Amino acid sequence: MPGSELSLDFSCLGDGSSLSSSLYESSPPSSVASDVNDINCDLESYYMEEVDQLWRTQQVNNSGEKRHDGLSVKYVRAFLKFTLLSCRRIVWSALFHACGMREFLVVLLFEIGSVSILFVLLIWCLLASSLAFQSVYSRFSAQHCKALSLTNAAYPDMFEELEDSVRESAINALNQSVSQQHYPPAERRFNLDVAKLLLQCSAIMYERYRADEEVRIEVPDARLNPRNPALSNPLLPGALSFSAKTETRTAAISRFANAHGLEYSTVSELNSQGEAFCGLFWSERGNFIILAYRGTAPTDFVEWSTDLSYELREGGTLIRGWDRVHKGFSEKAFPDHMPEGSRSPYDSIKLSVKTLAMHLLSNRLPGTKINVWTTGHSLGAAVASLMFSRQITEPLDFGDEIKFRDAYLFGMPVICNSLSKIAFDHSMKIDRHRTLWRITNGSDIVSTGVPHTGDQPDSKVAPCSPLSFAHLGTSINLGQPGVSSDSCTSSSTEPILLVSAAATTGKQKPTSSTRARAAWIAFAARLPILGRFYSHGTASYWLRLKELRPGAIKAGRLPKS
Repeated sequence: MPGSELSLDFSCLGDGSSLSSSLYESSPPSSVASDVNDINCDLESYYMEEVDQLWRTQQVNNSGEKRHDGLSVKYVRAFLKFTLLSCRRIVWSALFHACGMREFLVVLLFEIGSVSILFVLLIWCLLASSLAFQSVYSRFSAQHCKALSLTNAAYPDMFEELEDSVRESAINALNQSVSQQHYPPAERRFNLDVAKLLLQCSAIMYERYRADEEVRIEVPDARLNPRNPALSNPLLPGALSFSAKTETRTAAISRFANAHGLEYSTVSELNSQGEAFCGLFWSERGNFIILAYRGTAPTDFVEWSTDLSYELREGGTLIRGWDRVHKGFSEKAFPDHMPEGSRSPYDSIKLSVKTLAMHLLSNRLPGTKINVWTTGHSLGAAVASLMFSRQITEPLDFGDEIKFRDAYLFGMPVICNSLSKIAFDHSMKIDRHRTLWRITNGSDIVSTGVPHTGDQPDSKVAPCSPLSFAHLGTSINLGQPGVSSDSCTSSSTEPILLVSAAATTGKQKPTSSTRARAAWIAFAARLPILGRFYSHGTASYWLRLKELRPGAIKAGRLPKS
């Protein structure tokens, strides 16, 4: 932020890490640096306007420090609410589907199982949110996990294993226009290089709250928001500290971006006091933007209860042609109640994307299009899919210069009912040069734990049934870590090809420590119940993607739920 003085300690990666060594050794030209500062200032201004709205409507805790007592009450209330909704769904199924005994029994068993699993998660989240646990984990992570968050701690070397050739191939693909694609329109290509880079972008989003960063910030009040001085209102005493700490907590993400020749800016808090948010990655030398959404934190019980619930709301007013949609996820993108004059998360992201696209086009040849790619993991994948669905059905929101390309979404839960899925599939047929890739790792609990009979084209379940929930997009099931890449499957009837233009060098030789971690993750992923949670982790997805090689994917319908 202009005028700020920032001192950070980034020693957690250790000496000689590939991520640290790839940082720029010299400053960019002054004209480029000035342009970058200007666009960052604009994006920061839009973001702070949204933060101001959250301050006024939800009383966001700007210090960012959570009180265990407050969280205990919040988590218990969320559990009781989930339990009551489960009881309501059981009663509703019994009263209105009495002739469908099979459906009633499935609902009954699922609700009992969900409440039981959530009760265990409640105990875990209460323990993990305690100051004692956080203190112990902070020391453990600093010594053994490179001070990464719990989400990425299982395999801390992940961010050092993206080879230069893979990154360069991915960047080239992200820059490539539709006219430069030379393959049959009936064939879909899953780019392994792009998938690896976007998975890392999704995973690094979990590192916004890093406990190891030592910070000293001095920001004059007048420079809190130079584009909108009104946001320096002294009636908002926490706004200054929130802005400064937000910049600090994204320092790890910005360092990751810079290491790969990218820039980064947070653009939306997704209508939440939790940990979900959206950010942009881009290159000043490229013509692409990456929209990345943060997913479920393993210690946030409210997000877990959202992932495993399936309460519906009307979706036709949110996304053209849709019927019903998951209420919890849609609230992140399209809140029911917004103060007059405020922007929804969708509108905040739209404004930032259009502003950044105009900035990138200012130095491009006439006729250049800006490619927008989408990625997210878990809850982030769910919100990303809804945003993506709205964006492709409302192209006038963004203009002719912006082209929405593929979405690579990892561990995505069910999103909508079967009628909304049909509407989405129809909208995707209009432009066959883009694909929403729904990437699932084996029996990932978030992706496969909720009934999803709506995925089956021959399903006879009524669209209003709680069993009619469906996923969006073209499925890619990676199988389990340690299993042959031949086990990678898809439910699509269209030919799908795994492609990669990178020349793998094998520069990163696995150490005994990384081999042991990978073996443990592969073992844990096969455990009953617990393995389904482990399969959801970013580490499991990364290890599986590393094992895949170019070639055709087996077509065929995935097993029914």
